[in-house]
Amino acid sequence: MESSQFIGEAIGHPGLVLLLVMGGSLISPALYRSLVSVRELLFSRHCFRSGLGKRVSHSRLYKMLTRKGVDLQYYLFSQPPADIEQQLRNCKRCDHIDRCDGYLANKKMGSNIDLPFCRNNDPIYKIKNRQEKLYVLRNPAL
Repeated sequence: MESSQFIGEAIGHPGLVLLLVMGGSLISPALYRSLVSVRELLFSRHCFRSGLGKRVSHSRLYKMLTRKGVDLQYYLFSQPPADIEQQLRNCKRCDHIDRCDGYLANKKMGSNIDLPFCRNNDPIYKIKNRQEKLYVLRNPAL
């Protein structure tokens, strides 16, 4: 059935036209509210991640991520916020600040060196591996 036929038949049934108009008027506000809610959720998530990113970028963790070659944006969006918070706490409570500073300052030491004294060594290693795999997938010519 063509749409023009359907409209012609609907005009002959005023109840159907009224039902369609009322249905549209009920759905439109709900759809609008849903879209606004999604936009607000995305904006609040962006603000939260942005604030978390500022906290990370002013921490020892950021220096370690940079030294290990982990991209901050990849890190922020690939990790659950609870894990990031835990890693920030790990750095704050570090008992080996001198050893960490020594590693961060010594550019001759490779970025893939295992740091058994670091509580964040394993998570950073896993993040770095995932980042490298993703890079290879996106750049197959390399």
